[in-house]
Amino acid sequence: MGAQQPVLDLNPNLPKDLRNRMADNWRPLIAIADCFGPAWARLAREAAITFAHSFHDEDAGVILLSDIRDIFNRTTADRMASVDLITALHDIEESGWSEYRGMRDDQQPKKLSQGEMARLLKPFGIRPRSIWPVSVRRRKGSSSRKGYYRSQFEEAWSRYCEPAGTAAQGSKIRLISNR
Repeated sequence: MGAQQPVLDLNPNLPKDLRNRMADNWRPLIAIADCFGPAWARLAREAAITFAHSFHDEDAGVILLSDIRDIFNRTTADRMASVDLITALHDIEESGWSEYRGMRDDQQPKKLSQGEMARLLKPFGIRPRSIWPVSVRRRKGSSSRKGYYRSQFEEAWSRYCEPAGTAAQGSKIRLISNR
């Protein structure tokens, strides 16, 4: 008699620290590790937990940049108060900003706050500033608000975001060769 072949369980027990997309990505890897015995199963789960705790979803910052660009383009504003920007982000239906779960996707869902937005933008060198409403001249009694100027985002948009509405153009693709 030969050794019995392990059965691949497509829905293995996952550590509680793995949720959503992270769990979906690790599920097949842990299922395969389970087939190789308890030692591999333990190592795979430990690796998944270690990765989950150290993982910073860099895409969240880039998605935020892209959504902010869309808001600035739609409003044609050259500056926006943080509170207005947050409200516009929450209003984007499929963005997830109204049910933000943190950079590691491990917190209770809540609306993205001004402070969290500032933390996500900080790695791009973008920080809130005092802005004056366009319609208000600096006169006695007028007040500034914390917010952002469109110009603060321009470099980050060009570096990290796809050109808005632009398809890849074959003539601009450069191939690397050994010649």
